[in-house]
Amino acid sequence: MDAKRLAAKQKRYQDWSKFFAQELKDVTLQPEVKAHLSNYRQLLAEVWKSGATDSLATQIDSVERDLERLNHEARVRVPGRSK
Repeated sequence: MDAKRLAAKQKRYQDWSKFFAQELKDVTLQPEVKAHLSNYRQLLAEVWKSGATDSLATQIDSVERDLERLNHEARVRVPGRSK
């Protein structure tokens, strides 16, 4: 992963962090969101420290899919209502 792509992913992390901190109203999603954001941050730090590997790239892609799903769910969910 080149520096430009890593920087874009770091910006994406910041955007997700800001959105979830300001807009996430449903408390039932918060633990899952925090866990995925933490994992994403750790993976990006690992890429920065030791360089990208296929394994790290696959893990990052997986966490990004989960965060996209949570982002969508946070936007459409009405707080206080069950699924």
